[in-house]
Amino acid sequence: MRTSLAGHPRLRLNAGPTRRHALTGPNLWWSPTWGGNAGLANASAAAALGVPSTVFVPLTAPAVKVAALGKVGAAVVQEGTEYVDAYQRAMDFVAASGALYCHAYDQPEIAAGAGTIGLELEEQLDGVDTVLVAVGGGVKSVLVSNEQIAAARIFLWENYRIVLENGAAAAYAALQTGAYVPRSDERVAVILCGANTDPAGL
Repeated sequence: MRTSLAGHPRLRLNAGPTRRHALTGPNLWWSPTWGGNAGLANASAAAALGVPSTVFVPLTAPAVKVAALGKVGAAVVQEGTEYVDAYQRAMDFVAASGALYCHAYDQPEIAAGAGTIGLELEEQLDGVDTVLVAVGGGVKSVLVSNEQIAAARIFLWENYRIVLENGAAAAYAALQTGAYVPRSDERVAVILCGANTDPAGL
């Protein structure tokens, strides 16, 4: 199993645009809906390259995520109670500073970076037919229940000592419960992530 500096695979999405901007500008900026994986990945990539980062989140962002951003050296600005409030504050910052804008997902470089996980799977596994990935960005799972997700988290912890956040456990729960049934000869890989886990909820 391979992890990134931020403790999850999403760092690969962000290092590309961050590295390019490190050669041309003084700041990294990202405006997330909350300080989750993408914000942490951007901040970690910036820290690795010696580039300052500023992350804008609503006041409603979970404290554990805001704290994680601070630990990797990001300046965290909390504005308003909704995404649009933090987004507008960030747009003002970008206009005034010329900082790089890094979206959580809606950006060509970020989307291209997501695909590199396929290359890593090829390196680590001797062939794979299907990759199960939990959908993030606030999308609600329709394949598995909250109870099944909780059971998947408990199973992976008790049997493998793997800590998963709720959203990331959905993909494994789909396999565990039969929501996704592979063929008898199908090799399935499941992408796991625990970076957004709140220790208080374990």
